[in-house]
Formats: sequence, structure tokens, C-alpha cells
Amino acid sequence: MRQKILSEEQRFLKMPRRAAFRMVCASAVIGDLWRRQVKRSGAKIPRIILAVFLAAVFAAFVPLSGGPALCLAQSAGGSLEHDVKAAYVLNILKFVDWETEKLPAGAPIKIVIAGSDPISDSLEKHADVKIGGRSLSVVKVAGDIVTFPDCQLLYIARSEKTRLADLLKNLKGSHVLTVSDIPDFSRQGGVVGFAIENGRVKIEINVNESKRAGLKFGAKLLEVARLIK
Repeated sequence: MRQKILSEEQRFLKMPRRAAFRMVCASAVIGDLWRRQVKRSGAKIPRIILAVFLAAVFAAFVPLSGGPALCLAQSAGGSLEHDVKAAYVLNILKFVDWETEKLPAGAPIKIVIAGSDPISDSLEKHADVKIGGRSLSVVKVAGDIVTFPDCQLLYIARSEKTRLADLLKNLKGSHVLTVSDIPDFSRQGGVVGFAIENGRVKIEINVNESKRAGLKFGAKLLEVARLIK
């Protein structure tokens, strides 16, 4: 068993960055579902075995070729889709720095959800996750306002599609990372967009807008994203 575990670890370390990044995103979702089941049953499973299981499951349903995407399993109400997007948001936060804005030591990373979107529930389920040693604060705001509380990440729901231009205009000059799955979001001036293509989530990053907002993305994220200029 130990030899098998080591071989899985070595295989992960040798994986292309793109595949490894997608594994991290998927594991965040699958791992949460697994832990809940284990908690209900009262069983105790070593963490290393759990890690190997996640790797095997991920490899089984996510092809390692075909671009920077993650397959979305079909589920009632599309809840898994929102969980996957939430996992992407959390992992993107691990690869971004706010160059022109330093958060006070110990301050949480504030995420604001503009409009109505089930992703807010998915993010709140992971509110205990630490990003760079910082806790998360998730706040939902009414869809009819155009100014938002100070935050590091603003997720704009599809319900705000008709007034997207006004929202982005009011954010000019701020250091907020804007994220949305509104079609062509990054091409309309948003920073990070989630494009759904053939049942897959693809990350799009508007390079110019990210620079204007003083945001610096890690090389690993840029490698798996589709860059919009």
C-alpha cells in the first residue's frame, strides 16, 4: 500500500501544471462531499488515503487534454456546477496579489456577491477555508445598488447582466478583482470570466484590466487561463 501511495504522489508531482491545477480545483469539491459523508457515518479514513482516492477519481472523469477546463458532472439543479465555480474562485485567490493594496495583518479576504447567484451558498460552505493564512468573509448585496462595500473580490451574478457596464464603470480605479460567469465578461471589461463550453468551465483573464486594477496573477494561473487583451 505504501509503495502505491508513493507512486501516486510521484505521478502528481510530474503532472503538467495545467492538469495539477485542475486537480486542486476538483479536489476542493469532491473532498468536501467525501468529508461530509465520512462525518455522517462516523468512519475514520487516513488523510493520505483520501488524497490518493481524490486523485484517482479526478483522473477518471477529467481528461488531461483538451485545454484549461474542468468537466461539470450533471446534478439536480446544477448545484455541482456552482460548487465547481466556487472551488475555482477559492483557488484563483491563491494565485493573485493585490499589488497596490496591502491588507492589514490578519484581515479577512472579503468577497461580495452582487445579485442573485447560488455560488454564494457554495462559497459560504467553504467560509472556514484559509487563503494565505487569511479567513474569508462572504457578503451578499441587493442587485439594485451600484456601489459596494470595500472588498477584494466582487462576483457579479448573471442577474446583473443588463447593468454590467454601469457596475464596471463605477469600479474603475479600484483594486477589486471582478469575477463572473456572464458571457464574454472579460471581453466587456471584467477581470476574470468563467466561460462554459461543452460542459466545461474555462477561465478567461482580461490582462489589461487586471493591470489597471493593480492585480498580479501567478504564473500557474496564467498558464491554464485564456488571456484576453
